[in-house]
Order: sequence, then C-alpha cells, then structure tokens
Amino acid sequence: MTNRPQRRLPQKAAMMPLLLLVPILLSFAVGAQDPILEVGTFPDPLLLPPGGEATARILLVNPTATEADDAEVFLLSIPDGVDVTSVPSILPKIDPFSDGVLDLLFAADELAEGTYEASAELVYTYCDDDSCFEVVEPLTFVMEVRAGAVPIAVESFGAAGRGAGMLPLILAAAVLAAALVVFAFVRKMVVVVAAVGLIAVGALAYGVLTSQHEQAQGIGAVLCTSCVGIEEASHGEPALSSETRSELAAFAGPEPIQVLVFYAVWCHSCPYAEAMVEAFAAEAEWISYRFIDVETEPELAAQYNVIRSNRTVVPATVLPATGTVLFGVEHLETRLLDALRSLP
Repeated sequence: MTNRPQRRLPQKAAMMPLLLLVPILLSFAVGAQDPILEVGTFPDPLLLPPGGEATARILLVNPTATEADDAEVFLLSIPDGVDVTSVPSILPKIDPFSDGVLDLLFAADELAEGTYEASAELVYTYCDDDSCFEVVEPLTFVMEVRAGAVPIAVESFGAAGRGAGMLPLILAAAVLAAALVVFAFVRKMVVVVAAVGLIAVGALAYGVLTSQHEQAQGIGAVLCTSCVGIEEASHGEPALSSETRSELAAFAGPEPIQVLVFYAVWCHSCPYAEAMVEAFAAEAEWISYRFIDVETEPELAAQYNVIRSNRTVVPATVLPATGTVLFGVEHLETRLLDALRSLP
C-alpha cells in the first residue's frame, strides 16, 4: 500500500499562531518595570485634635501582571509625642491587577497645636524570571494638630473587586487556546483571526462595561478619593444644618471670598462637593465659587497645591485667601465651616 504524502502548511502560515501570541506576551512583559505599584496617601494634611487619633491611608494599586510582595512601611522620623501603628504591619502580597491598603494610626499624645511632619519609606519586592527587586518609595505625612479638628474617616476596602482583573485574561487565553486547537484540525487561519478579533472586541466591551477607562485615570495622573475606595461616594444633595446656616448669617461684614472646587468629570463624589459649596454660597452672598476641571486646567491644580504624591486629588475644595485645601467629601460641611472661621 502506498502512503499518501502528508500535506504541509507553508512555513509562514505555520508561524502565524506564534506571531499572534507575541503581542499578548509583550503585554505581560510591560508590567515588569521599576517600580510597579502606584502609591497614594490620604488625607493630606492629617487633621488631629490634641490628645486624639487619626488614620492615614496608603493606597497601593498594582496595574501590572507582576505580583508585589512584602509591602511594609518603615518610619524614619516622627515628632516627639506621636505614636504610629501600622494596620496591618505588612502586606504579604498584592496580586496582579489588584490593590492593597496600609493604614497608619497616628496618636498625638503630647503635641501642642501646630503643624508637624513625619517621614517614612514604603518598601516592597517583586520578582521577574530569575531576578528579584526591592523598591523603596519615600512617604511624607503632614499633621495639623488643633483643637476641634475632625479627623477624616477612611472607609475599609472591600475585597469584592480583588483579582477581578485576571478574569478577562483567563477568558482571552481560553478563547485563543480553543482557536489554536480548531486550527490544528481544520487548518483554517480564519479561525485564529476570528478568535483574535473576538478577544479584542470582548476586551473593549469589558472595559466599557466596567468603566476601566475611568479607573485607569484614577490610578494615573488623577486620584479620585471615592473611585479607589479611600472614602465612600456621596451622591445625595447636601443639606446644611441649622447651626451652619446660623453661623454663616452671623458673620459680620466679611470680605468677599472665592471658593474653588477641583473636579474630574468621572469623579463620583465631585458633584457632592460642588453642591456643598453652592449651598454655602446660597446662605452667604459674600461667597462666590468656581468649578475647575483638573484635566483641562492642570496648571491651576499645581498652582493651588491639590497635587499629592504626584497625583492630582479630587474633589479638592480650596480657599485661595488662606491657601486651605480640603480633600474629599467626608465631613466637608464641618471642615469648610472651620476653614471659613479661620479667614482673616
């Protein structure tokens, strides 16, 4: 019996599946850079009543496909009379496309009113193939100790979204693997091409449905306090207390002042901050306001000092007359009224 010669694919066609895998492999390699974590601190400054406590949060976002390990904060200098406790003391790992939080509890046991500064280092490691690297990120915490200060609460992170970023990668790998198996039997390059197209469309749809374009902005140049879990988003209309309205009415002949609110169009809590300032202005005709989009006017964000840890933080409410910057919306009514009391 004569054996029929097997039909061979042209060499270029046989290499096509490997060539199609190159962009996917490169997308994983891009993440292995130094450093790999996006680091943000909140709030700044840290408000402390004399003899009281307040929590500073260190947000660690891992937008890469590389695991970060053993994230820990080492204090370099703290004022006398301050105790600092890290909760937890160390993060054993931060998974790819996930996040982590370290909270530092500051206790001002014996501090007089004033402004103080503490310095620290965030240290973590990651490994790439046979090499491991240690990354050191400098951190600075500014503390304002004053009577009647209301510390800004930081809400605990939920774990619902951790690791969810791996799901589209797993699905994409499964679709491509199935396409290659089918290709091995039917020898139709169109199967692989269709699979790659399906992955591209699916990735785009997933990003739109989960608002990842907004999240990418949040962990990049602009940090939205509610988008990343530093505080809960406030969506309702603010209602000023009777005490606030009475105190605004009692201000005797104050000079006209302007209040600035820095926002981003995708920021969840920014509309609440804007509405709060509008409510104050409705009760006091000497207050004017302006809303500033940080993505169209970044130079103003830099001018008015709403950049922290190399990111513009929104929402940020600013009183140019005193240079006061109020980040977030937690206790914003109380903090804004307190800032107005400090006007010369």
